[in-house]
Amino acid sequence: MKKIAIIKKDEGDKLTVTVKLAKRQYAREAPDSFSNSDMLEYLKQEGYLLEEYENEEMPRSELTSYDTKARDPILEGTWVFKKKKKSLNKDKSQSYNKSKTKNNTGD
Repeated sequence: MKKIAIIKKDEGDKLTVTVKLAKRQYAREAPDSFSNSDMLEYLKQEGYLLEEYENEEMPRSELTSYDTKARDPILEGTWVFKKKKKSLNKDKSQSYNKSKTKNNTGD
């Protein structure tokens, strides 16, 4: 198995990860692959909290160095993640009800 090249760019609220697989030269070499679940596992290992990011762009299919005459290998892919905006939890305002503040004298 050849080394997989992973290039990360963290630009403030945007995280871009590009993955490049090496092309096989001989059929006896084992094909490499890299999927979306592999990307999520990689980001966890790198210390990124996936709850803070949403996936903006990803490859349509799994990256693979396997090829046939009918299908070329997919050797490169880019994932783009964007930080989620934090919403402020505001208290729900309640209307003022005057009827509760009346003084009942008991008369």
